[in-house]
Amino acid sequence: MYALMVVDMQNDFVKRLTPETVHALAERINRLFKFFSSRGLPIYIVLTEHKPDGSDALQKARDEGDIPAIRGTPGAQLVSALAVPSMVHFLSKTKYSAFFQTEADQLFSNFSGTLVIAGVNTHACIRASAVDACQRDFAVVIPTDCVASYDEQYHNESLRYLSSRIGRIMSSDELMREIGAEH
Repeated sequence: MYALMVVDMQNDFVKRLTPETVHALAERINRLFKFFSSRGLPIYIVLTEHKPDGSDALQKARDEGDIPAIRGTPGAQLVSALAVPSMVHFLSKTKYSAFFQTEADQLFSNFSGTLVIAGVNTHACIRASAVDACQRDFAVVIPTDCVASYDEQYHNESLRYLSSRIGRIMSSDELMREIGAEH
């Protein structure tokens, strides 16, 4: 079985990307949404949501006074170009990994398959979530055209690391062909 996890596609986390990059990323993720939905495969959207006082944010963000994704603000909202399907599970987090002190372990308690992770930023939340998924014995796939970072060097180094130690790296087209062949 395959499941799709889309991480941090929120205004505060894409603001350092070009509008063209955000649009293209959203379009490719929308294709995955449609593909997974049409096959009845689970979709999870992971949102970072911090308290207004920032007390649950990373220490470095607190030290710098730059708290992203404060609950209820425009920065915490999903990118408007996403076409979120109706059958989606939402998961809230406060740190990099979708698995750190969240309900993810409960949501995935009966999952044994391949977790496809998309979103931003490759070098932070995508990487941390992929490592934690691997540590839970999930097969991990990162569709390279469905992840991005504001720093291209971080992005490329993270994909290199993830492909060598954590999971498989492929395009979303390759992924959909693979799933289509199995379903």
